[in-house]
Amino acid sequence: MLFMGNPGAIVTLVASYLFFVLKLGPHVMARRKPMELKYHMVAYNMLQVFLNTYLVCKLLTHEKGMNYIMNHTCQPLDHRNNPLRLEMCSAYWQYMGMKILDLMDTIFMVLRKKQENVSFLHVYHHSSMVFLSWLWFKYLRVEQFIVLGALNLFVHSFMYSYYLISSFGPQIKTFLWWKRYVTWIQIIQFCIGILYLFGLLAFGCKIDTASAFFWACNLAFFLVLFLNFYYHSYQKTKRKSK
Repeated sequence: MLFMGNPGAIVTLVASYLFFVLKLGPHVMARRKPMELKYHMVAYNMLQVFLNTYLVCKLLTHEKGMNYIMNHTCQPLDHRNNPLRLEMCSAYWQYMGMKILDLMDTIFMVLRKKQENVSFLHVYHHSSMVFLSWLWFKYLRVEQFIVLGALNLFVHSFMYSYYLISSFGPQIKTFLWWKRYVTWIQIIQFCIGILYLFGLLAFGCKIDTASAFFWACNLAFFLVLFLNFYYHSYQKTKRKSK
């Protein structure tokens, strides 16, 4: 995989994404009509649901997967004795590929002239996940983070299921009453992740302390951003409507 050993490639990818969604894309679309991408988005969201669900199920149904996580999350085995080593290496880069695929979310927004949805939260979340996931997989590969990855995949399965249904058009708006719960689940994910990392440190588990603190701080930053989004999207709007 090109991005596996080339820092320049991943930096170029993220920089190109930021340039397109913040500058080039809005400029090109300024005098154009919004693109009709209904079927593209249906196919994209369907693919995302499948890929995220597939990787979660791959872990849950592996004959040694859950057993290894339950018994060796705190004290991982030497990589030479890890029965999941090859599967995990494959899953690492499948996950990385999916974080790159996530960037299409924003590109669709720009092409559909939904620039108001291209918020700091959205852009930072997608771009940082690509870069930081690559950084982790390339140089750290802390085994315990598999739990965080699996949790993220589960949440994305739920999130893209919502996007898939909504991509069929406004005629099914009545079936999307659970929109706010997508954000709830994301917020809960960050809380669980932070508690999980500090739990590993508190119990003296074999984990790189600097990596654990870094990712806990990053999850805390995501948590603040998503709480702010939830407040302004639902709570503040609810108060104004009274």
